[in-house]
Amino acid sequence: AAAATVTGLTPSTEYQFTLFYMSASRGSVDTWTPAEAGSATTVSSAADLKANMIAGGDIYLTLAGSPYEISDIEPLGSIKPTSSVKLMGEIGADGSTPVVVGKIELTSDLASGSSMYFEGITFDGGAANSRVIEHTSGTLEVESIKFVNCTITNFLAGLFYGNANDVIHVGDFTFDSCDIFGILGSGGDAFDVRKTTEIDALTFTNNTIYDGIRTMFRIDASDAIKVGSVDFENNTVKNIATMDDGNNRGFFAFRVPTEMTLKKNISLKECPSSRRSRLPRPDSRSLTPTLATTPREDSSSWTQVQPPQPRRPEPPSGGSSTWRRMRTSHRESSHRPTPGTSRMQASSQERSRTPA
Repeated sequence: AAAATVTGLTPSTEYQFTLFYMSASRGSVDTWTPAEAGSATTVSSAADLKANMIAGGDIYLTLAGSPYEISDIEPLGSIKPTSSVKLMGEIGADGSTPVVVGKIELTSDLASGSSMYFEGITFDGGAANSRVIEHTSGTLEVESIKFVNCTITNFLAGLFYGNANDVIHVGDFTFDSCDIFGILGSGGDAFDVRKTTEIDALTFTNNTIYDGIRTMFRIDASDAIKVGSVDFENNTVKNIATMDDGNNRGFFAFRVPTEMTLKKNISLKECPSSRRSRLPRPDSRSLTPTLATTPREDSSSWTQVQPPQPRRPEPPSGGSSTWRRMRTSHRESSHRPTPGTSRMQASSQERSRTPA
């Protein structure tokens, strides 16, 4: 097999590589360049990962120690940071990333003004942990929480839980270019806010989310819950919030006012027989958000069932000179590349970079 080396690429950047034969594109693939370790502490064991995440700082997680089984050294499989954390994972030649089995817990131990940043990590709930990050205690001021180019899978409920009596305020909460799948949908909802939680900006962009999840966003009604804006853009979703469960509130179950932008999203297999998959689900408790992007009139449905497309006509029995000429013309008009060499072109998407 042929190989090509592309130099001069920027760390922590998504690129699209396209293979050409002469002027004809032969396919493309999106991939990320690894984060730059720099002066970050290199970690290769679960014990060191826990210790460094508790202390805070920049951490570079190697593939050599994967999987990092936090439950082996912590009964509940949770890590409770005390300061800002920037956790970056090594990316293998096959695109693999370090696997962390466990969850992150935000408690009263976390310093005010801290931020959480995760890039190139596979978070695995081990079919035992509820969500990848939870607020369990303490009045907290968190500057930002960001998951970039991460995989999140095998959690009971999903992504975030805000159910503490103390207030947590998050400036920016972002999931960018993540693969989120295999969320079991038991015992809770994916992004689940039930008590005193304030989020200025909630952003989901460039993610692939599929197979699982009970309710994608559950934001309960309370004067103590505030969500400034929601940007759900350029995501692909499949078979989400479709399970036949009385607690399934659909895709967006917001019970507090917010402004929402829905843009350039693709949905697949969102028409279950239970008819529970909805954009907002129309019930007496869910609000219809003020939409920054005007929806169709039937926006309560996440997808629109397309009418059957007309089938291509079959040739008459015994053949037809007209039909044969159409097929011949189509065949002769198809592109036939001339002999030459292949080339590969890379273009940067530059959709997400590691913060300074």
